[in-house]
Amino acid sequence: MQVSENIYRIGGAYLVIGGKTALIDTAPCGGESALVQSVGEILRDRRLDYVILNHTEANRSHGLCAVIERYPDAEVIATVAGIRNLKERYSLPFRERAAKDNALLELGNDVTLRFIITPNLNWPDSMVTYEENSGTLFTCDLFSDGENLMTYPDYVENALKRLFALKITAVMPADGDILRGADIQKAFDFYGGLVDKYREQEKNKTVLILYSSHYGATREMADCIRAELESAGVTVTMCGADEDTMPDINTFSAIIAGTGTYERGAAKSVMRALCGVNAVLMRHKPFFTFGSHGWSGEGANILHGMLVSLGMKPFSKPFTSIFGMSDDTRERLKRHTRKFGEFILN
Repeated sequence: MQVSENIYRIGGAYLVIGGKTALIDTAPCGGESALVQSVGEILRDRRLDYVILNHTEANRSHGLCAVIERYPDAEVIATVAGIRNLKERYSLPFRERAAKDNALLELGNDVTLRFIITPNLNWPDSMVTYEENSGTLFTCDLFSDGENLMTYPDYVENALKRLFALKITAVMPADGDILRGADIQKAFDFYGGLVDKYREQEKNKTVLILYSSHYGATREMADCIRAELESAGVTVTMCGADEDTMPDINTFSAIIAGTGTYERGAAKSVMRALCGVNAVLMRHKPFFTFGSHGWSGEGANILHGMLVSLGMKPFSKPFTSIFGMSDDTRERLKRHTRKFGEFILN
């Protein structure tokens, strides 16, 4: 489908025609034949000079092999990491060029492409491509429908600042509608709002207490922890891991996870919940684990190991109690929790 004077959209890819020609992104598995056929029908006897991969996820790059088989002289352009990934993923020789940030590619006939490196949106090898004269921005997954890029809010914020400075007349994503006019500002506002929401969450010192308690003793410990934190001015959300609805675990400043010990293991419901911890967003955030047990007591240690492996920062060793809490154990848990609260607030 022709979307402007010299740009054609083919699925999630775009064919740009100047004095030379460039295909921006390719097709997912199963779409490569239709892609090559469409490119051929548009170019006819012309050659394809460049294949630009804004990033190398298979749904964007799988069609590369079919394109290179049809146009073996085409030069493949991607970031340094992208070129590496393409070589590892696809066993075919191709002419290559590593895109440098802000580098220009002159296609001729007033068509000039600029490469802007945007790492981690949504892959480490990502970039966007900007056509200077028409103000067209080819964004791949950025501004695409259904794409969640907020795993790396710092990178999103940096990219928005850089891209907003451009004179953009059209945003052409891999998925979803082409954006023009007021819709471009709405898209920037949407992502900017997500960044602002994340920044607000960072400011608010919030703690999630997540637990499972078979006979009530671990729940008693959770209640004690909650009361101490709230008395210190910490905002607390407490929920049982067996409940039907769970908050987004990655929006909290810290996690406190509790479990009993069952057949030398932790409660499966808590372990499943902790599998939702995003190792990027929650990296270095503090936690501690706790629990009541009768015999061996491995449960809290297992949760501790899980969170360490996900990159969170242990505040202490697991705090455990044998069966119900004695008065001494309760006082020790209160002191321990107060220290944790002071650590969170400071």
